[in-house]
Amino acid sequence: MNSPNDNLFSIQILRAVAALSICAVHFSGLSIALNGHQNISPLFPLAAGVDLFFVISGFVMVYSSEPLFGKPGSALAFIVRRFIRIVPLYWLTTTLWILIQRPAFDARTLLESYFFIPFDASGLTIAPLFGVGWTLNFEMFFYAIFSAAIVFRRDVAVVCVTVILLFTLFATRISHTNITAFVFWGDPIVLEFIYGMMIAVAYRRGLRIPAWLGGILCVAGIIAIWHTMPFPPPMTKNRWLVTGAPAAMIFAGMILQPPFEFRIRWLAVLGDASYSIYLWQGMAIATIAQLWPYGLNHIPVEDAMIVGLLATLGLGILSFRYIEIPASKWLRNIAASSLNASPAVISAPPEIVVTESRMR
Repeated sequence: MNSPNDNLFSIQILRAVAALSICAVHFSGLSIALNGHQNISPLFPLAAGVDLFFVISGFVMVYSSEPLFGKPGSALAFIVRRFIRIVPLYWLTTTLWILIQRPAFDARTLLESYFFIPFDASGLTIAPLFGVGWTLNFEMFFYAIFSAAIVFRRDVAVVCVTVILLFTLFATRISHTNITAFVFWGDPIVLEFIYGMMIAVAYRRGLRIPAWLGGILCVAGIIAIWHTMPFPPPMTKNRWLVTGAPAAMIFAGMILQPPFEFRIRWLAVLGDASYSIYLWQGMAIATIAQLWPYGLNHIPVEDAMIVGLLATLGLGILSFRYIEIPASKWLRNIAASSLNASPAVISAPPEIVVTESRMR
């Protein structure tokens, strides 16, 4: 459990806020579609939950990797950590999606979906077979670069990752390449990982801001996001600035101010389960849409959305408790045995990854 004086607990709160925001905008969009309209959801600014997740990811990678920077075998340990955290549940939900939804695919698109390689799908360059996995395509690209740089000390590693991301971005623009993966990974949204890394470096160096300034950053970030012109999902070329920068302001405002007592247990539980919630909400929304003509349409759309959202949150919590935690323990033990290391070497510190004690 985190120390009462550790603001890092607020990361779990922000994870919960991000997950709830994404669910809200997706269920709102489904409600509009089921009512026969083609409007953009009035809640669409809440899609900035994705941007907040990317900023958090940049921060967490730097903060939780402190024991690994510049150490022998650190790249392998980092990749194993990320595989254990991300891959099993994504593969499970992707498999269920394919079995239930039966999307069209071939061997190539199947492998690219499972292994986080962007591909063209009906003119889109952002959608694996399980659509919500588009964000993980960015995450895994970031992890691959980070694993290569982690052999250096922290500040050098962060500079290396930043340079590689910027080089990819500019090389994509200059070369006018039509290689789908590079066009995708060269999207400016990757700058949001840099925001998070910079905040982590500042945090590790002891930078703190007054509480009033932290509050101003949070409020200003929220206002900036909410008054942003709606953009076409799931990204746009100026998203890094329009919603990414305000998301970084909110995150920095929460993390960099002096320690404070802030405990909302149910939000912390949702923060723990945020990854599961993010994945299962895609399944829940598709299931409602698929079953709508077969009886669900006899109940009010709004009621169906509320029930679907609550079911998603419940399923996410159960998934975290009974799938993520046991699978992570099992895989850590296997990896530790194979690498002749302690399971602690391939698990993030408790300040970031909340232990299952919170679920008891």
